[in-house]
Amino acid sequence: MGIRLRVWSCALVLLSGCWGDETVLFPPGLEPVTPVNEAVYPVGDAADPYPERLEVALTYAEGVAGRPPSVHARGYVHAPLSAVWEALRTPDVSADRRNFESYTVETDVEPEYDFSYRIHAVVQDIVTVRYTTTFRHGVFEGTVQDPVSILEAWQKTEGSTIIRELRGSAVARAISPDVTAIELMQFSRTPASNHPDNEAYLRDVYDAVVALSHGRPLPPTP
Repeated sequence: MGIRLRVWSCALVLLSGCWGDETVLFPPGLEPVTPVNEAVYPVGDAADPYPERLEVALTYAEGVAGRPPSVHARGYVHAPLSAVWEALRTPDVSADRRNFESYTVETDVEPEYDFSYRIHAVVQDIVTVRYTTTFRHGVFEGTVQDPVSILEAWQKTEGSTIIRELRGSAVARAISPDVTAIELMQFSRTPASNHPDNEAYLRDVYDAVVALSHGRPLPPTP
C-alpha cells in the first residue's frame, strides 16, 4: 500500500524497544479518506475528451496526527465501470507488489459489504515487518450487477506499530457505457512517510486497473 518502510532509518526506534503489534479499529461504513479530492481530472480534447491518464495532487492529511503526506489522484479508464470495479476488487491489484516480500489474502472478511478481503503482508528491510490491511467495496449508486458508482475503502487493521496509520479510498463512476472516472486517495503515517511512495502505489493500482479492464495481464512488478 505504498509503504517503503526504510527500516534502517528507524533503527533507534527498534533499539529503544518501542516496537510491537497492534489491532486497529476500522470504523463501520464506506467513505472516502477525505470529502474532497484535490487532484484534477486529465484535460482532454475533441478527439479524446476523457484521456486514459492519471493526474495527482500532493497534499497533507488534515485532522491526522502530524499531518502526514497524502496523495490524491483522478483519472479515466476507457472501460465500463463493471470492468473497472472487477479490477479494483482484485486483491493482486490492491497488494503493494512493489514492496511486499510476500502476501496472503483472506476473502469475505466483512459480509456486511458487497466485497471485502484482507491482505496479510510481509515487508523485508533489515528486519521483517508484518501488517494487515482490510479492504471494503460497495455500490454507491446502482446495483452490484449494474453499478453507476462504487466506493472502496482500505485501512491498516493489524500488525507492526511502525505503521501508525494507513488509509486509502477509491471512488469510480460511469461517465458513459465505455468510460469510467476514478478517484484515488491514500496517506500513511510511519517514521518515513513521504509523497513518492504513496504516489507510486496509487499509480501502480491505476496501471493495474487499466490493464485488467482491457483484458491484459497485470503489469510486471515494478
